[in-house]
Amino acid sequence: MGSLFGTDGIRGVANENLSVDLALRAGQAAAEVLTEASNHKPLILIGKDTRISSDMFEAALTAGICSVGGDVLLLGTVPTPAVAYLTKKLGADAGIMISASHNPYEHNGIKIFNSEGFKLSDELEDRIEDIDERISAFEKRLELRRQHLVDQFTALEKALSTLSSQGAWLTGQIQKLNS
Repeated sequence: MGSLFGTDGIRGVANENLSVDLALRAGQAAAEVLTEASNHKPLILIGKDTRISSDMFEAALTAGICSVGGDVLLLGTVPTPAVAYLTKKLGADAGIMISASHNPYEHNGIKIFNSEGFKLSDELEDRIEDIDERISAFEKRLELRRQHLVDQFTALEKALSTLSSQGAWLTGQIQKLNS
C-alpha cells in the first residue's frame, strides 16, 4: 500500500493534507478501477457526516466519479454503517463515507466500501493509489506546460509592445524626413 490510504481510508485535515483536488482524483481513480473490474459504468453511493467540510468533499468526489463515467447516488447525512448496508442492499458497485469518525472537527476522511459493504481490498486500494499518482503527475506536467505558455505569451506581448513603440518612433522619423 502507498501513502494515500491509511488503515481506514483516506484521512487528513480538511484543506491541508486532505484537499478537494485529492478528493476529486480519488473519485476519478475509484470509478476508473471499478469500471476496469466490472466492465460497466459503476454506481457509487456517497454518504457523509455533519462536518463543515463534508459537503465540499461530497461535491469533489461526485465530480471525480462522474467525470470518468460513473454514476453517483447521494445518501446525504447518514451513519457509516448505513453506507455499507445500502451499498450491498441497493446493488451498488461501491459506497463512500465522508467522515473522520471520532477525530476533531477539522479532520475528515474518505472511506470506500466494496459492493458487499466491506473495506476495499489492499489490491484495489493500491490500484486507486496508482491511478491517483498518475493523475497527479499529469496535472503537474500540465501546470508546468501552462506556465511555460504563459511565460512565452508574456515575452511575446512584451516584444510586440517594443516593436509597436519602435514602429511609432520610426513612423515619426519618416514623417520628419518627408516634411
